[in-house]
Amino acid sequence: MLADLAASLGYSAWRTGDPFGFVGFDREVRRDLYVPLTRLRGSGPDLARRLRALRPAGNAADGLLEAHRFLGRSRSLVFLASDFHFPLHLTERALTSFASHDVVPIVLWDPAEYRHLPRFGLVRFRDPETGRERTLLLRASLRQRIAEAFAERRAQLVSLFTRAGRPPLFLEHGFDPDRLTSYFFRGWTVEAGAHAA
Repeated sequence: MLADLAASLGYSAWRTGDPFGFVGFDREVRRDLYVPLTRLRGSGPDLARRLRALRPAGNAADGLLEAHRFLGRSRSLVFLASDFHFPLHLTERALTSFASHDVVPIVLWDPAEYRHLPRFGLVRFRDPETGRERTLLLRASLRQRIAEAFAERRAQLVSLFTRAGRPPLFLEHGFDPDRLTSYFFRGWTVEAGAHAA
């Protein structure tokens, strides 16, 4: 989803003549994924190829706190895309560091993590960032707890981002450019310049 989002944002920025940049992070800012502001046509597709080939190995998101240092000084539209499965205080601190920019929070979730679980049986869960796997006996009570935890997290993210100025867009079934467009047509304004973080 992130690769598709980056390709679309890069293309949209190029079509409108705006610069596009990207700052990836895990424990630290990922220099191998960094795209400085550019107006080159191929920057989005090139980044998307790198993201599709990426095999995440990090188990932290502390690099988010450094991402603002890679953004330009002028006010920009910053798409903050993540699953946000890290401590909320980290996101709050990052939003403070992005205060001079217009932040569009995009939450990337896979419904298989919490909505499309089997009713009962052994289930193998794999952490996409660390690659570690765990096998759990899924039963009704555990399935319910997982669903409730995701619902609570959704409410927390909606509250946090709305207080910061813009509610999040949840993407759960792949990237859909029409959903992103309709998100802005609900009353949110788009300013010149685009970054993805």
